[in-house]
Amino acid sequence: TAPGLSIASTYPNNQYAALSGTSMASPHAAALAGLIRSTNPLLKNTEVMDIIRKSAEDLGAKGKDKYYGYGQINVAKALKMADQLNYSLIFWSSLLEREMIRTSQKYVGQ
Repeated sequence: TAPGLSIASTYPNNQYAALSGTSMASPHAAALAGLIRSTNPLLKNTEVMDIIRKSAEDLGAKGKDKYYGYGQINVAKALKMADQLNYSLIFWSSLLEREMIRTSQKYVGQ
């Protein structure tokens, strides 16, 4: 869950209004995904989503629930997790494999 309640937003006639809903929350979630990828560009989209879910602060019923999903996003924790994956030996082989594929695709046909 990203902040989505009473978010200041632009409004017609050069005004601002406090709006709520997924339209207010989705930019926060998208921004976090972008920050995670800027911290670790080798992550796949599924890995970015996993980091967002695992780093969220659980709200409401324990675990994923219908009101809060996985919880409230935690930017600092998510970025720390993304940065740690840069150096994790557990992911070294998959990172190396992805880099080899990217490199070979870059030079195919040259």
